[in-house]
Amino acid sequence: MSLRLGAGWKLGFRIFRGAFQGRTKFLLSSALAMALGLMPLVVVFSIADGMIEGIMARTLEVAVYHVQVWPFASLTPPSPAEQKRMRHRLDAAYPGARAWPERDGFALAFNEHARTGVDVRGVDPTWVEDPGVKRFLTAQEGKLTFPDAQSIWLGDEIARKLGVHPGDKIKLLTSQMTNGQPGIPRITTLTVRALVSIGYQELDKLWVFVPYDTAVTLLPGPQTPTFWGVKVPDPYQHINQAAQALGQAAGNDYIAAPWTQLAKSQLLNYQTTRALLALITALILLVASVNVSTAMVTLVLERQGEIAILKATGTPPSIITWQFLSLGAFSGLLASFTGIAAGSVLALNINNIISGIDALGTLFQGGGKNFHLLNNNYYLATIPVRLHLSVLFLMAAGTIVLATFAAWFPARRASRLRPLEVLRKV
Repeated sequence: MSLRLGAGWKLGFRIFRGAFQGRTKFLLSSALAMALGLMPLVVVFSIADGMIEGIMARTLEVAVYHVQVWPFASLTPPSPAEQKRMRHRLDAAYPGARAWPERDGFALAFNEHARTGVDVRGVDPTWVEDPGVKRFLTAQEGKLTFPDAQSIWLGDEIARKLGVHPGDKIKLLTSQMTNGQPGIPRITTLTVRALVSIGYQELDKLWVFVPYDTAVTLLPGPQTPTFWGVKVPDPYQHINQAAQALGQAAGNDYIAAPWTQLAKSQLLNYQTTRALLALITALILLVASVNVSTAMVTLVLERQGEIAILKATGTPPSIITWQFLSLGAFSGLLASFTGIAAGSVLALNINNIISGIDALGTLFQGGGKNFHLLNNNYYLATIPVRLHLSVLFLMAAGTIVLATFAAWFPARRASRLRPLEVLRKV
């Protein structure tokens, strides 16, 4: 069996090598068609993986923390002494854990030019020193410091709407609820210290940051309780055990929720989108594999005379079958190498390609309007690319198997040709 297999592969390789010498060019065209189908699959997977990782990392490090610890009994702001004790308990509850208090709420930001609703985040001044926060939260203008209690950081989108820069004054309108009824509105004047961004406007377009103590004053009501955001060394391993330990350390009046619960719907949405994109591009590759089958059928018809002579001289049908299966495998190998290489180059340069398209679109659009292929409200400002070797290997293996399978039926047809019937026609 091994001798027949080897003989079939040698015959197939000889024919495949002849395609590069000007014979049976349709073999190369079928491989090229599969390569063109494989290229978008590589680009989609690498970009989708990078986008999901980038968005989820920003969500975990800047938006929802790794674990959140919420009170459900006492909703009044904790005293400084209570804050110190709680932070000590949470920091000691899990190896490498770090905790910060945060108080969030909604307000109306306005000045003499415009007004807009904002999501106020009252954060501890040391929170910005966390490595995860420093990695993604950047100051587009100004510095990430709170020199006084009347300081505020604005998201880029909010600053653009209000037309302000660091050093300018804005006002925040807040209101305390009393027994479920609106209270007296409160207007507070704050100084802009920084314009911030995490590179993803879907998250940060409504954010404004103030010192935690200022947020307690601005948002004093029980409808906006203080919670504790906790970071652990590895949020992807044993996060449920970390949440359990933090919940026990906080006490019976608190509940701890890991990020897998807080951002579950968002993660599932991204994974579903990725799977749908992969399915669509895989169907493109499947359609392209039909070209391999068509090429094999054409090759069988073209080489009927040679096949008949081989069979007439005693060549077993299995060698004929393996000859054409090897042609399909070689076509798949060429397609996988070409498609993955070209797709990887495209993926690694996708940001430059998009920038070029934006520049051309802006040039032809005219009128001083900027053209954006991808809306910054829904996509990262810079698309991260993740090329996983294991995924690329599976793509290559799948392409080779698919091309070999596409050659199976023409190979079986070739092995069943009757030499006498073919030779009579010659």
